[in-house]
Formats: sequence, C-alpha cells, structure tokens
Amino acid sequence: LRHNLLEVDAFLRRSVSYAMLTAVATVAYMGVAGSLDGVLKDAGSGATGLAGAGTFFLLFAALLLLRDRVQGGIDRVFFRSAYDFRRVVENVSRKLAGTADLGWIRREIESAVGEALHPERLSFYLVRDGELAAWDGGAPGNGDAASVAWLAEGEDAPFDVGEGGLSGPFRVDGELVAALSLSRSLSGRLYSGEDRRLLHILANQGAVAIRNALALRELRELNRDLEAKVEERTQELRQTQAQLVHREKMASVGQFVAGIAHELNNPLNFIQG
Repeated sequence: LRHNLLEVDAFLRRSVSYAMLTAVATVAYMGVAGSLDGVLKDAGSGATGLAGAGTFFLLFAALLLLRDRVQGGIDRVFFRSAYDFRRVVENVSRKLAGTADLGWIRREIESAVGEALHPERLSFYLVRDGELAAWDGGAPGNGDAASVAWLAEGEDAPFDVGEGGLSGPFRVDGELVAALSLSRSLSGRLYSGEDRRLLHILANQGAVAIRNALALRELRELNRDLEAKVEERTQELRQTQAQLVHREKMASVGQFVAGIAHELNNPLNFIQG
C-alpha cells in the first residue's frame, strides 16, 4: 500500500496520462462510431445495398484494429505489455547454450528479464571466493543487503524483498553461483506467479551456463599456468644443458692442455737427462 497507493506524484502522473489517453481514444471511437452510424442508416434505407454492408464491415474491422492498437500503445506506455512465456524461455535457452562468455550470459539474462518484467533496476551478483558479491566487483547496495543475506541462507525459489522487489537465486545442485535482484516493476503492479516462474526458469538456465563458463575459465587459467610452468621448466633445462656443455668444453680444454704439457715434458726430460 505504501509504495503502490500513497506515492502521490506517481499517482498523479499516471492519472493525467490515463485521462489524456482516454480522451484521445474516446474521440477516435466517436469518429468511427459516427461513420458506422451513417453507414447503418444508409444500409437500413436500402440506398447502398451490398456496398453499404461491405463498408460497414470494413469500418467495424478498422474499429477492432484501432482498439487493439490503442490498447497496445497504452500497455507499452505503462509497461504492462504481456510477454510470450514460451518464446522468452526458448530464446534465452538457445542463446545461453551457444556461449561460454560470462559477460554475454549476463547481458542476455538482464535483457530478457528487463523486457518481460520491466523492473526499475536490476542488480546481478556473482559468487566470488565463496561469497556473494556484486558482479562488477562492488559492494551490494543498501536496498539489496537483505536479499543477499537471504540468498546466502539457502533460498531456492524467487522470493519477495522490500518495496515490492523480487530476488532470484541461481543454483546448480544446491550450490549458489549467482543471484539477480529486481526492484519493483515500472508498471506499479506486483510481480505475478507467472513472473516468478519465468525468473525461476531463467535462473536455473543461467546457473548452468554461468557454472560452465566459470569452469571453462578456470580450465583456461590452469592451462595458462601449466604452459607458464612448462616454459619455465624448459628454460631451466636449457640453462642446465648450457652449463653442462660449458663444463664439458672446459674439461676438454683441460685435457688438451695436459696432453700438450706431457708431450713437451718428454723431450725436455730427455734433453735434461
């Protein structure tokens, strides 16, 4: 009640917008109704016959189309457009299945949730060193501290947070890998059961994709470390080999000098004798 009824500024903005849209729609409908009334009079008098009946049906179809367009415009303006549950899930599943980039995964999930649920603000968290921290490395905001605490205590399904928000844990086999916190909807309504199911499914799919991406990144880091160690060991072996070759060369030089000295000593000893 406090956040959906007593915010006077938002209430006035919505009331004025609704009044303006209602006036525009009323004028449009009155114009179409006047045209239909004239056509019906002509058709009733028999002056136009089949032509009048055809015009009537065309105007009636135009009225239905106008109604759908006006309703769709109002829904878009007030963020109340209905979403195709199955299409959203299929699109996200297809995109997440073909990538292992954490940034891409985050953008796809935020885009799907934002277009379907229209939250005022999204906050994504990632488990780092066993703790839930903001995705970009910052600390959680004051409004999200409570939801982060609840997530850390083992919540599995999406749950309500203060001020009409919603938080969804990303878990795989009971292990928390990430979390998404939504503020209240831009439409001013509370999140429905279908919204919660959508967030739950996207969280399950996103959790698997994030864990796979983290595992792949860890594997790449291990490969880089292994390659660095192999390169370091190779350098050490090369240095050791160079030292051994140098020692062998010095030993050969020593033997050569000793042989020359021996060859010189033999005639010298003869001459001395």
